[in-house]
Parts: sequence; C-alpha cells; structure tokens
Amino acid sequence: MGPVLFIIYINDMPDKITSLCKIFADDNKILKQVESIQYQQELQRDLSELCNWREKWLLEIFTQKCKVVQYGRVNLDFQYNMVDRQGNICELPVCDEEKDLGITFESNLKFSKHVKNVTSRANRLLGMIKRTFGHLDIIV
Repeated sequence: MGPVLFIIYINDMPDKITSLCKIFADDNKILKQVESIQYQQELQRDLSELCNWREKWLLEIFTQKCKVVQYGRVNLDFQYNMVDRQGNICELPVCDEEKDLGITFESNLKFSKHVKNVTSRANRLLGMIKRTFGHLDIIV
C-alpha cells in the first residue's frame, strides 16, 4: 500500500512544470529540448518550481544526487541550480552519462560504455563459474 500512496502523494508534481516529467517509483527525470536561452530559463524555472513544490509537500529532494546530462553535439553552456531544504543554492553538475534502470546513457547517444560494462560483468561471472567448477561434464 505504501508505494501506491506515495504515487498518489506526488501525482501533481508534473502539473507544476512545463517540461516533460518522467517518474518511476521515487526517481524523477525532467526533460526539455533546449535550443535557446529562453528554453534554458524555462528549464531553470521548472527546477525552481520543483523546489517550491517540495517545500509545500514537505518532501526531500537530494540535490547532491541531481545532475544535468546534455544530449547532442551542440549544447549551450548554462549552469542550472536548485535550492536545498536549508536554503542553499546548489549548482547541478553536468555529467557525460547517466545510468537509468540499468542502462548507461551517454551524452553522445552511444552505448559503448554500457556494452563495455555488460561484457565486463559477464566475463567476471564466467570466470567465477570456471573457478568454482574444476571439471565440467558434457552431457550428450
């Protein structure tokens, strides 16, 4: 019942912002195609509105976990920020990648790092199987 009540509790969050908002459990993503300074300012207003919503509903947003990922080749340089519960302005770091639901998304829209991570994990598991079983019978 707890997860359902939480979803009901945060259900009005996307209504407060103009950007696209994706929610999965307690994880939120705000998406906006930024083509000019006007769009950057709109996204910053949405982040501020999210902080106002947080204050109204007494929820914690861990600003140290928040970050910005810019996809595409041409990205306008802009520093986004949020206000934490103590009233401190926290600048959001710009990252080259984001892991979402187990998939690593890179800012250049390639999945080479994700493929590298998955193959590395598979090779470690294969090595563990080989070390654990000294002899494997082939059943025909």
